[in-house]
Amino acid sequence: MNMISYAAIEMVLDDQVVCEVENISVDDSKVDDFNKEIYMANIPVEMFTSNGISIMEGNVYSVEHDGTNVVKVIKFEEEEQKRRAEYLQQLQESLRR
Repeated sequence: MNMISYAAIEMVLDDQVVCEVENISVDDSKVDDFNKEIYMANIPVEMFTSNGISIMEGNVYSVEHDGTNVVKVIKFEEEEQKRRAEYLQQLQESLRR
């Protein structure tokens, strides 16, 4: 059975997008817990572009996957993107103290 999870773009190549895919559902994902099971996936660029989804390194998307392969890129997750950026900024600030 396929699952909907978050995927973050690590690198954009010519015809592939390298993503870090969480192996838990978006409902179970918590931005402050980075000890999640993940896997790296190469997703064809056309899975993004055929749906009109822009590609940018660092962006977070919801994807449908079977635990080893992404079968569909659903959408850009702006709120999750903001939560992660805020978390990283708070972490950086706490390290400066």
